[in-house]
Amino acid sequence: MLLKLPNGSLLASNDYYKAKSPQNLTSLFRSDDDGKSWYYVTDLYPCFWGKLFYHKGSVYMLATANEYGDLLIGRSDDEGRNWSTPTVIFRGSNSCFESGFHKAPNNVVRAYGRLWTSIDYGSWVRKSFSNSIFSIDENADLLQAENWCCSGFLKHNPNWANAEDIPGAIEGNIVVAPDGSIVNMLRYSKNKANAKNRS
Repeated sequence: MLLKLPNGSLLASNDYYKAKSPQNLTSLFRSDDDGKSWYYVTDLYPCFWGKLFYHKGSVYMLATANEYGDLLIGRSDDEGRNWSTPTVIFRGSNSCFESGFHKAPNNVVRAYGRLWTSIDYGSWVRKSFSNSIFSIDENADLLQAENWCCSGFLKHNPNWANAEDIPGAIEGNIVVAPDGSIVNMLRYSKNKANAKNRS
């Protein structure tokens, strides 16, 4: 994932993935010439499925500790070079064989005096995902777990229209709809498709 800093420099985060492995390491790289060249900055551990974002003069990483692991947030006050000890917002399963927190580099949206983002709970092994919206007052300390609010998790229902053959929608992005409401736009993948609609 990429983050453009106020001074124009770019930060890029890179997860290291291997199936049935810890999946808990992310490296940061930086470019000071609009992406023409890059150099290594540091490693973040534990960190997986992370989202870099900039807020009130600091860089933050919202991530899981590993696949389906604890939901974490850390802060850097020097553009990603050094980081705080990550705060555990919620405990996950920390097992690729159990349900836990799941996310992508989902966006973090500032609206109505709060920061908003989408978080999932579930696993592919369990074939079930639930969805939620996490938010926090934009003036609160983001590293204090008790400052975060969760909408509660909406469990996937196979009886919903056209939803019978999927484990649930995942990896949502928060948007402010034209009517001003906060909407979670989720990835919805069908395992089956009507043959006449296939190209």
